[in-house]
Amino acid sequence: MENLLSTTINSLSVWIHVVDSDLQIIMMNDALKGMMKSLGFRENLSKKKIKEVFPFLSRKVINEYHKVFKTGVSIVTEDVNEFEGRKIHTETIKEPVFEDDKVVRVITVIRDISNRKLAEEHILDSQKQLKTFAAHLQTIREEERVVISRELHDNLGQILTALRIDLSRLIKKLNDNDKNMDIHSLADHAAELMPLIDTSIQMTRKISRELRPRILDELGLVAAIEWQVEKFIKRTGVACTFHSDVQKIETEVSNKIAVFRIIQEALTNIARHAHASRVVVRIKQFDQSIIVEVKDNGSGINGNYISGTNSLGLAGMRERAVLLGGTLMIKGKPGEGTVVKLSIPLKAVRKLK
Repeated sequence: MENLLSTTINSLSVWIHVVDSDLQIIMMNDALKGMMKSLGFRENLSKKKIKEVFPFLSRKVINEYHKVFKTGVSIVTEDVNEFEGRKIHTETIKEPVFEDDKVVRVITVIRDISNRKLAEEHILDSQKQLKTFAAHLQTIREEERVVISRELHDNLGQILTALRIDLSRLIKKLNDNDKNMDIHSLADHAAELMPLIDTSIQMTRKISRELRPRILDELGLVAAIEWQVEKFIKRTGVACTFHSDVQKIETEVSNKIAVFRIIQEALTNIARHAHASRVVVRIKQFDQSIIVEVKDNGSGINGNYISGTNSLGLAGMRERAVLLGGTLMIKGKPGEGTVVKLSIPLKAVRKLK
């Protein structure tokens, strides 16, 4: 039975040791021995005081052992220790062993929970980013509403007001039943209304395009990205070339919009921050993925900005990439530009058709 217990304990990957009431180690399993050897301990560590074997143990931990011997109640703690310059998060269970109602030994089980802690930190960071991103999206919506409201009021509203005034004058003339009324004069007056009508139509189309480019529905994603590149060139004067090895990407409209917005945000960031003189936008199929890449020769994005929680534009791009079932890679080097690479698995694209 003892051999079976010893074999079982030694087969476990967790670190286990047993101390007596003098806090002397009387047994440790193979996993713990291996870890100690990796730290440079070669001699037999049994029969040594626990403080000799683990000199980094705090007074608090030593007191926990005394408490288990005194109360017979197990203690579970989480600690952070440094091994070989690396922080290791551990969960430690100190369990009493009784003989004749007296605690004679304490079994200590130490488990490395670094990966779990790292995952928890990632989840907390993601939750924080999602909250920030949600607030950012709400801000963007409000800003878009302000812009649309201003466009409607300052431009379209004024045009329609002028149109109404001219139409009222024209109707008044028609209602006057003046026999001397010059029909050619009325025709000229009506013709003057046409530019106002044309301008209002153009303004409506402009607002509609800003909300969602019709080219996405009419010609597809590849053509829409090419249109966005041409728009970028006209707006910034920066040389920008577009290459596509893919003729058409068939997927749901919502996913086309997501890809389009990622590229739009990448080009907007270049216009605002990169000080670039050349940009290349490329779409290609590689292995089992569709790759959309935006590369510039500008100042290069800062690594801290890439990983920071305050870079909301980048957070939005990443969230869209995740919703597409893809990945977004952003890397930059000072003075050598930035690369934004969106990778979407073909199976995800096909599933979304």
